[in-house]
Amino acid sequence: MLFTALVIIANNVFAINDVRSEFPSGACSPINDQMCEMHNNIVKAVSGVLSIEECRTICHDELKCSFLTYFGADSNPFSDTCVILSSCDKLDECNHCITEEGSCLSQPGLCSAPVESHVADNLMQIVTDIENEYDCKANCTQTVGCKFYTYHSKLDPSFPGICILLYSILSPILPCENCMTGSYNCYDEHDTCFITMEDGNITNAMMITDTSNPIALMPVALGLCELTLVTVGGGGKGNAGMSGGGGGSGYIEWTKLNITGIIQLEVTIGNGEAESVVSKDGEVIVVAKPGEHASVNYIGGDGFSGGGGYQNGDGGSNGGNGGAGSNGSGGKGSNVNVSGIPVKSFVLTPGAGGKSDTFGGGGGGGGILVDGKGPVSGSDGEGYGAGSSYRGTNNPLPGVVLVSFN
Repeated sequence: MLFTALVIIANNVFAINDVRSEFPSGACSPINDQMCEMHNNIVKAVSGVLSIEECRTICHDELKCSFLTYFGADSNPFSDTCVILSSCDKLDECNHCITEEGSCLSQPGLCSAPVESHVADNLMQIVTDIENEYDCKANCTQTVGCKFYTYHSKLDPSFPGICILLYSILSPILPCENCMTGSYNCYDEHDTCFITMEDGNITNAMMITDTSNPIALMPVALGLCELTLVTVGGGGKGNAGMSGGGGGSGYIEWTKLNITGIIQLEVTIGNGEAESVVSKDGEVIVVAKPGEHASVNYIGGDGFSGGGGYQNGDGGSNGGNGGAGSNGSGGKGSNVNVSGIPVKSFVLTPGAGGKSDTFGGGGGGGGILVDGKGPVSGSDGEGYGAGSSYRGTNNPLPGVVLVSFN
């Protein structure tokens, strides 16, 4: 990475005036197209910074970084520039820029967040009169078996200067004031990025297929972690008339979130004909539409993969169009290639499109397989979100949501 320092101003750390209420979800949430007003609060400005991630790295390594504003390639007059600030008492408009609270990033040598674990049989030791988080982490690092710690600062009214050494993290994990929980190992995502579920289980990645009720999840990041969300909508129906095509498979959408601390997610899985949705605090983050039904004029339904047309049209696969039948064209596919979906914890492969049935009805569009597995039925498409055929079960297959930190 080629950075060029533009400005370095030696100044004391200023008190942070609270503009966090203006951020979309309060502290630790980035705000787009807003910049910290600049005066004598500039610690450092660096050009040649090609991404917000690189800007975060610069902030991470600068002890005086309380806020950062990153100006992207299309911003003006600054572009590809990272500005590190000691305070942020006012936000002003800017174009193609992002502002974040630097204190949400772990300090150098720390990977932690203002949360605390439930403490039960995971307790190793309680150490008193600890001056700072660095010393608390040092106690953990030097204690065999310690993997996590919670440090309560000297300002904490209940446990001032207390360092709690832990074998593991237990649910529930809750936000806290005047405390930080961190890992002894900042280089292993399994120790710093995880998902807690309603039943108390903790994992780094999960696949959700339950269509009966919304599922509540709570991703937790000790430091800064990247969360990947993949959604697949439910499949579309084939035309159940005397002549018809197959339904398209549910569409696929995904996104990535950079998080620190705790966020609350709600996941809804689309059964046949319904969308799959992930929302945060009631706001939709990513949604995948269901596949479309086959039309009454023999044409297969559109979707991630198109349904086959009437009279011997097979369903499409891996984002392809459905096959044309002699009496109807295939539905349109999305041209999305499953191999390009950026999730590491699962192996995604395209499900096969359904074959035209013995009566000439169009096959359903193929969905996706997760680690080689997924639902299949007759001449319907194969996999999550697959469309149904003309004379198959006529029950399109449900979607799926993948939530993964790695």
